[in-house]
Amino acid sequence: MLSSVYFREVQKMRQWWLWIVVLGISGLIWYGFYQSDFFQ
Repeated sequence: MLSSVYFREVQKMRQWWLWIVVLGISGLIWYGFYQSDFFQ
């Protein structure tokens, strides 16, 4: 049985502001770890 693709969907994350929010929160968490005694 030969199967052919009739529909192909490609999703990309185009919300640049969402990346800024996610990276900002991650940066704050890592900064908190750095300022605490976690790495010392």
